Amino acid sequence: MYPSVGTTGLKIDNYTVTDYGEGAAYEFVVPTGYKYFRMTTKGTQTGDRTDSLSIKQHKIYTGDALLAQGVEAIEVTEDSAKLFGRTIFRRKSPRPDDGIVRFSVQVDTSFWTDSASYQTDCGILMLPTNYTPDGEPVRLVIACHGAGTSYTADCDTMPVQPADYLVKCLGYAVMDVNGYPGGKLHYGSPVALRSYLAAYRYVVDNYNVRADGCFVYGSSLGGLPSNMIVNSGAVPVLAQGGFAPVLDHFKQCYCLPWSPPAEQRAAIAEQFGFSGSFDFSDAAKDITKAEYDYYIANVDKVCGYNPMQFGCINWLDINPYGKVAFTTPTEDWQCTVAESQNMYSNLRIYHPVPVKIWHVADDNVVKAWYSQRFVQAIKNAGCLAEIRLFSSGGHKAWDIGADISVKTLEGENYTVKNSGYELGIWFKRFK
Repeated sequence: MYPSVGTTGLKIDNYTVTDYGEGAAYEFVVPTGYKYFRMTTKGTQTGDRTDSLSIKQHKIYTGDALLAQGVEAIEVTEDSAKLFGRTIFRRKSPRPDDGIVRFSVQVDTSFWTDSASYQTDCGILMLPTNYTPDGEPVRLVIACHGAGTSYTADCDTMPVQPADYLVKCLGYAVMDVNGYPGGKLHYGSPVALRSYLAAYRYVVDNYNVRADGCFVYGSSLGGLPSNMIVNSGAVPVLAQGGFAPVLDHFKQCYCLPWSPPAEQRAAIAEQFGFSGSFDFSDAAKDITKAEYDYYIANVDKVCGYNPMQFGCINWLDINPYGKVAFTTPTEDWQCTVAESQNMYSNLRIYHPVPVKIWHVADDNVVKAWYSQRFVQAIKNAGCLAEIRLFSSGGHKAWDIGADISVKTLEGENYTVKNSGYELGIWFKRFK
């Protein structure tokens, strides 16, 4: 009745018709016990009727093909099935005993060229105890770490809170990736986006997580890739969170480095593929006019990855790149902090998903006013954004506030900080 392992050139005759709300969907079962779904939609092409077929697993599209009147060339193995050489089904991997999966992906690190240079980046996936490879898929959360975290093949690093809470108490799977090969710190470059997209694809292909939408949050430097993921449109994001996120690549990442200034500015120039050379060896905390000019000359390489600018409807009206905040401005390219803040007051940023930010007023590493202006700019454009501002606690918005007592999936006692608990509430609003 069903195809046997090794079958090729198969025509499926055993199926039942089920209405999934769009055309007719035909279901059949392969020996592994997994269900496939074929949806047929009718169209007209040069006067002839044609079938556009899509293979589905768990009612999620995983492959498309135009086939001749119901004939499917399928190769069935113990672990996968292929349609014309393309994998449309892969047996999902089980949960390790400790729930921790370490994986690697290949990432193109080349810039602005037609050639590719692939290197290995490392990531981590945390799976909840309710995960099974063939049961109900679990919701995925993409966690984007800050500058204090890195992942390599043999590291014991775990995603920062509230990842543990999301997994143990809410039953989400949480994924993170280093964002640059070799365990290097990324600075929100195109490579970071490529790494996260490759990691997402790996997890969805190999683990039983829902592919109809995920959540994303970023902490500190992770604010850059988390927003890039959302703005890329390559991942179906339902809602976004942020803990003291970096949101303005120029003002926060380049002008106010947290790493040694020479190291951080040089890494940014390298990772974004800046044109021309620049000697950063004498770089200090305060940016110089020459360093300012070098960035501005290459700003076209950064603007598509800068959350404060991406989706901004009226960026050119105010040109925040035009001035840099100094305590005591002395040159025409400098301004006061108040003047810099005012530049952002009337921004309007279209943001495609609901976003909520948690920040601390006395954070001296990533200033809270950037988050406040970012949220206001999104509201100015008619989109949904919120901010939760704590009065004190420094640069630790992801693990701050009162202790909240909750239960794990197994009914054990667990304590989470207020900010992490609220992130869970925020995500649950959007299922």
